[in-house]
Amino acid sequence: FRRVLFRSPKSLAPSRRAFEWNNLRWCWDIINNKKGDHVIAIDPVSLPGNLFELELKTTGDWMVVPSQGLDSVLKTQVQDTIDKLGLNSIRAVVIRRNQYANDFMRNPNGYTDPEMDAIQPFVFRELQRQGLAGCTFG
Repeated sequence: FRRVLFRSPKSLAPSRRAFEWNNLRWCWDIINNKKGDHVIAIDPVSLPGNLFELELKTTGDWMVVPSQGLDSVLKTQVQDTIDKLGLNSIRAVVIRRNQYANDFMRNPNGYTDPEMDAIQPFVFRELQRQGLAGCTFG
């Protein structure tokens, strides 16, 4: 399921830079395919603070949204990153996120905090922020 994502696409980066470590990220191949030749504004490795949140929709889907309180420029960059990576438009990604969120909420004693944090850190921390993870760090 995992594949290398080029933060700056190979087609747009100088050949000497395309394969440098600071341009490589691990991701799910369907996200990498969705990204294509787009340059993403928000680097997932060096996120400045909490830019993304999970929001439960009436459909039962957990969707990634820009955090509340962001200024308009940053909010636009975050939404652009969500859209370019297909975090809410690729159904398989939404289904997988829903499965983790639902499993973490239904089985709070089935996982230790470090396990949940290692498996899906963003999902776990968002559920915890919302008081839904059933566990606390520690």
